[in-house]
Amino acid sequence: MSGFGYTIYGSVSPPLGEPQAKSPRMAAKWCSQAQNDIIGYFTEFSAFCPSLFTTPETTQEAANFVNSTDIAMFTRPGCPHCAEAEKAIHAAMHDAEGGLPEMNVASRVVKRNNLRLHAALQTAGHGLPVTYPHIFVNGSFLGGCEELKASLKTGELLSRLQHERTPWGDSSYPAPTSVFAPPPESAALWGVVLQMRVYANVIRFYSLLHVVIFAALLASDAAPDGNKAASAVLVFLLVDLALMVLAGPVPIAPLGLLASCAVARCKGAAVTAIPYKVIFSFYFIIVMLVLGFHRGATGTYSTIVLNSSLLAVLRF
Repeated sequence: MSGFGYTIYGSVSPPLGEPQAKSPRMAAKWCSQAQNDIIGYFTEFSAFCPSLFTTPETTQEAANFVNSTDIAMFTRPGCPHCAEAEKAIHAAMHDAEGGLPEMNVASRVVKRNNLRLHAALQTAGHGLPVTYPHIFVNGSFLGGCEELKASLKTGELLSRLQHERTPWGDSSYPAPTSVFAPPPESAALWGVVLQMRVYANVIRFYSLLHVVIFAALLASDAAPDGNKAASAVLVFLLVDLALMVLAGPVPIAPLGLLASCAVARCKGAAVTAIPYKVIFSFYFIIVMLVLGFHRGATGTYSTIVLNSSLLAVLRF
């Protein structure tokens, strides 16, 4: 089946020879990668208010697709996990010993430029991250490739097929996770220490808080009576940054927790936390040096405001 959305078509002149053909192909590859990266950022921004990025018609088409088949899979082009999921479900259907009965299985490709369909899934899923494959069984959300394979192994998938169908919508998804919970794949010690994954929009809002705080410090640095208050704020930042680096945004870093609460319904995708822990480690060192030397740091504050502004918008 074809996906919702549109495809951008273009034309290139035929190459004169093999040496000339490489350059246009390389340029086309770079342009395609740049387009995918830009669309990826728009996809993350769509999490802040996914209903603005979709239409009732797209939502209805998604509902019609899920409601018309036993197992519905939304996939990405070239996604290896999507191909693995499709292979697993078809293998189970053709397994003579204890396999699945014949059923309707359908896949719908969601291209990266198809923000409307992605946002429709995100809206129905309470604003939580949408990953691919995105699999529904009898109208109820199952998960991705790993959840599919686990349900085949335990017999959960067959059990779901025997349940009454759930019309696609908000009720298709489980209740949102607690705001205090890190991403499930964080691999954190004791569930808190050294969280290796973080939600994209939590990082954005956390960086926005840094912009506000360091801009205020920048203003107070010029004030003759602002040093005591600035020192107190710097001590607070020092503690918060240490907790952010050693643990993660939740549940013990004050600003991280505030950011998580602010974007509780629009966390965005779960991304690696390592580069951000490195950046915030530098912030920690800078703040510690400013406190140690007991003097103004106008240039330092300006640099952090600029860097955090980039993080808040672009997340890099």
